[in-house]
Amino acid sequence: MAEARIEKTIFLKADPSRVWAFLTDPEMLARWFHPADRSLAQKSPYQFWRNAESVGEEFCWGEVVDVEADVRLVYTFAHKWLGRHETRVSWRLSPVDGSPLWTSVSRHRALNCST
Repeated sequence: MAEARIEKTIFLKADPSRVWAFLTDPEMLARWFHPADRSLAQKSPYQFWRNAESVGEEFCWGEVVDVEADVRLVYTFAHKWLGRHETRVSWRLSPVDGSPLWTSVSRHRALNCST
């Protein structure tokens, strides 16, 4: 199957280290995405829970495969509702006119949605 690619680019008026914290710190991740069992700032497996009340229940998971603090974060991502299908997510922060440019790229094999 062909590889699908979703790319989003966002200009943020924020310090790159603050944006990085929202991408990697478990408490910050819980504010905008899901609670995490650990920081995503190091290469290692991780798990997200649906919410604070479901800590420990399998929801979504993956492994951080590449990290460059305040610049680049790459991890795999799988979810039980998608049949454990794995996606590779890349985040890149790069300055543009003094503000970070935040680019997210998700790559995955096309899902069979015919059933």
